[in-house]
Amino acid sequence: MTKPRQPQTFSSLCRTLNRPPATVRDLQKRFGLPALAGAAYDEPYLAFLRKIVRLRVFGVGFTVLTRLWNRELALMRLLHADTAASRLWFLDFCVATDKPERRLMLSGFDTGVRLTAAAVQLGLDFGEAAPELFTSSEIGEDALHVLRLYMNERQAVVAALGHEMPVVRDAIAYARSAIQTATAKNGPVTGAKPESSDNDR
Repeated sequence: MTKPRQPQTFSSLCRTLNRPPATVRDLQKRFGLPALAGAAYDEPYLAFLRKIVRLRVFGVGFTVLTRLWNRELALMRLLHADTAASRLWFLDFCVATDKPERRLMLSGFDTGVRLTAAAVQLGLDFGEAAPELFTSSEIGEDALHVLRLYMNERQAVVAALGHEMPVVRDAIAYARSAIQTATAKNGPVTGAKPESSDNDR
């Protein structure tokens, strides 16, 4: 079993993500993540940011991602997530890997039901799936409404991933070839890492 990663400092977090501090601070601001002091960035915090970085590599814009994140926050509250469990309760589920078909894309929160477009269109019965989560039918109806909005946002992200996959594969192949060529001619590639631009598209 993989040993859990020890909490990191901000500088170590940036190195792990392979992103400059300015970019990571921008991500914190955009997604409402608090800046922590010392070695306090734990595995769930890293896992969340890593998801965002990967999605950005595929060209998913911040507008779509922040909207998706806000839908997830609303759903977690409607589904009675334990908001008092920790200061970063909304990240606590990011490292969970079981039952992926029931989990939200960014937070990893387990909704208690299988998330498929067909099921959402037909209407999920949250009351039967997880009766302890609700105290009234109105809450279930609200959750279903937000879930439908969330599924629309998630589908846009999945479509973007599928659209960009061939481009990313081609870019990886080109990068490997370029690195191999440069290494063969000049030895190992060294030098300062170029500043990255992570503006919205």
